[in-house]
Amino acid sequence: MKRLIALIFLAVIVSTFAQLGYIESDNELIGVGADNAGMFSIGVPPDDDHPSVRLLLNSSYRSASPAGAYAGFLIDSVLYTTNALVHMMYPDSAVRLTDHLTSPSSVDPIEKWIITEWLIEDDPFGVDSVYIQQVLQPQESGGSGTVVMRWLVRNIGSEPRTVGLILAMDTKIGDSDSAKIWAPGIPYSKTTKVLPDPVRDWDLPPFWEAYEYDPPDDTLGLVARGILGTPPNVMPDKIAMADWRDLLGQYWDVDLTGAGEYDDSGVMLWWYPVTVQPGSLTTFVTTYGLSDSSESIGGIYGLSISYPRDQVVAGCNLIPNPFNIIVGVTNNSDSTVHDMQGVFESLTSPYLRLADGDSAVKRTNPSSLAPGDVGFVSWRVITDPGPLTNTTEDFRITARTDAPDTFTTSPLMPINIRGSDYMGPITELVEPLHNTITSDSLQPIKIYIHDEDVGVNPNRLFFYFYPTIAETIGVDISDPRLTFVNDTLYFHPATPMANGSVVRFQLTRAEDWNGCASDPMGLSMFRVDLDGPIVTGHFPPEGSIQTDSLVENYVLAYDVYGDLRIQSVDYLFGLDDYPAGASISGADSDDGVSIGITSVAGESDTVYWKPAEWTSGAGRIADGYVDVSLNGLTDDPDYGIPNPCLDTPYEWSYIMNSHGPRARPVVPAHGDYVSMPHPNIVYYLYDGNSIDMSTAVLSLDGASMPVSGGPRDSIRTFVVDTVFEDCYMVIVSIDTCEDSLGTPLDFTSWTWWLYFTDYSAPFVRSSSLEDGDTIGTDIFNFEVSFDDICSGIERDSIQVWVDGDMVTLLSWVSDDELNFEVNALGDSVIIHIRLCDRIDVGPANWLDRTY
Repeated sequence: MKRLIALIFLAVIVSTFAQLGYIESDNELIGVGADNAGMFSIGVPPDDDHPSVRLLLNSSYRSASPAGAYAGFLIDSVLYTTNALVHMMYPDSAVRLTDHLTSPSSVDPIEKWIITEWLIEDDPFGVDSVYIQQVLQPQESGGSGTVVMRWLVRNIGSEPRTVGLILAMDTKIGDSDSAKIWAPGIPYSKTTKVLPDPVRDWDLPPFWEAYEYDPPDDTLGLVARGILGTPPNVMPDKIAMADWRDLLGQYWDVDLTGAGEYDDSGVMLWWYPVTVQPGSLTTFVTTYGLSDSSESIGGIYGLSISYPRDQVVAGCNLIPNPFNIIVGVTNNSDSTVHDMQGVFESLTSPYLRLADGDSAVKRTNPSSLAPGDVGFVSWRVITDPGPLTNTTEDFRITARTDAPDTFTTSPLMPINIRGSDYMGPITELVEPLHNTITSDSLQPIKIYIHDEDVGVNPNRLFFYFYPTIAETIGVDISDPRLTFVNDTLYFHPATPMANGSVVRFQLTRAEDWNGCASDPMGLSMFRVDLDGPIVTGHFPPEGSIQTDSLVENYVLAYDVYGDLRIQSVDYLFGLDDYPAGASISGADSDDGVSIGITSVAGESDTVYWKPAEWTSGAGRIADGYVDVSLNGLTDDPDYGIPNPCLDTPYEWSYIMNSHGPRARPVVPAHGDYVSMPHPNIVYYLYDGNSIDMSTAVLSLDGASMPVSGGPRDSIRTFVVDTVFEDCYMVIVSIDTCEDSLGTPLDFTSWTWWLYFTDYSAPFVRSSSLEDGDTIGTDIFNFEVSFDDICSGIERDSIQVWVDGDMVTLLSWVSDDELNFEVNALGDSVIIHIRLCDRIDVGPANWLDRTY
């Protein structure tokens, strides 16, 4: 009666769920589809030989209502299930999970798995704050395809919960709705089985298989396999292989007492309830999909050998590993055989070995086979270690009995093993580095990613972009903003980033084509700065009078987010003694000018300039008006074009008054000898702030006279009217003078100086011969000494002629005594001597003497 009720309700449920919509995910080998409520189905995608989906569960995974399997969660003794039929049959103790659906089934764009989410809150049965995820992931496995089914149950409440899982699967293998099911240690049959079965000594198997056709014809159809115990799978506590109509609609446990053979196969798995503490998670995992392909070998004992043709590297793991070799042995003889055995040989393979506890020689189940009967035997094989490079290993299988010469041995069976170094790519941030600043509102992000082994898989790059604290953008390679070229990942923002925003980004994971992941990169951040510096002040103050000619000129400026760029500083100084202006640039490092920026936390930066010689006090700013213009200043971002200061040109002026008027002689200079009775006296008297002419008084030999010229003249002249006697010392002095600001004369300058008059020529003081003397030899030395009462003898002016010929070999015995040799060619000699004194201003005074 219960079976009839279940069938009636099933028709209603299928009709209902057909309206919910579905979603699918598949690869070339396996596919899975789920409706919005979480019921699902698994099958083999169409190919060239099979235009339609081939079933592994009842109903196509591409149908509008893929209802081949469903899950139920026993939470605190209340069953929450995706099968609405159970709720209808047990309304007082079962709840439709659809009522708690928070996220309908959807495909993860990166992982390609199907996710369904539920949140149980304020349930009438008292269950609260339980979050459930169903994850269905199709994947390749050794040349076939499987679907990894995960259920994650998290207790987000404050009270402990007990959580168990029931999984019901309506198996239909190809066209067979009554597939025989076999597992290691369990007979191959259509008999109802509940495992573990202590009476028959049947334990929970590591896997189970369902056949469309019996061996040896199994190679003509599909063979499905469910994996129970191999990690990451979690071994269930119980499994039932029975008629689907006996399983359908059960609340939790099922009573199959008296059930015989089935004609509509189904499988149900239980994971008994465990306690989940607040904040904790429990996970249930099992796998279902295609078995490995089979190969039939004829002989007295026919062999149907099923094993993975390829071991591939996925998720940085060699899969499947360990793997199963399943052999169906058919008795093709005319008599019943006993003690049928299978023998596994891996020959000399350095990689293949039997799992611990397994043996190379094993009996088939059953071991006694009548003609045409089939017995099964399996081995669990481990590849250890995994090779670094691709390789092919071989094994062979023998079926035998104790009778002599009655055996069948397979040829060498190859298995291709993918090599890998099991190391993920290396990653390095190129641009922008952590905690840097950019002026580019579309700043690109560049990350170097390289893998030596098999290369980087661009489809497995997990990049996250956080333009604001509240916004997270996960980007995969299908997004046009993300590209991977020449081992470099580029992210180009689609919209400009706001000024001042702190942008965070992270490459959480990068995988190579073997699924090996990189070390996670830390969260990086940069700031967007789109504004230039701001000028807040300057020194010296506008219009101020400065008395320190070494004063440091500077502006106060700051950038809101970054630093100021020294190379961008461009000053123009207009000075009284340099009216064209002096340009001083921070880009010129060797122009004798120092540009610098000093920073104090919490204050504006100081952008100063000073000539390099200021440090030694050798250079000073001249008195007068100083016009300063800051014509250029930018910030200094790490990336992008520097932002200019919009306050430039920033101009101000001040007055330098570090000293009073300054004087110095020009012509004659201090201590000069002057041969003119009325010389022009040229002197310098100047102040950058102009001279108050009413205060300027000059004295010549004690006689005062006004200063000539205007207030801003620097070179001044007057003519000496008085004729001073020969060899007279004349004193010139600036007695008083003030600038326009009342600053008195700078007496550190030449405020007085003197010169000497010299009107007379040198004279002969003595000579070794006088005019008209007689000498008794043709060759003789002539000596003569000179004197000058004022400036002295200018030795370089001496000229000597003997009989009209210039004498070049002259010898000065002392500063004023001359000696030279005379070679007389006749009865008389004429000697002529010419020289002058040392005059600085005016014509020299000459001596001419003949002997």
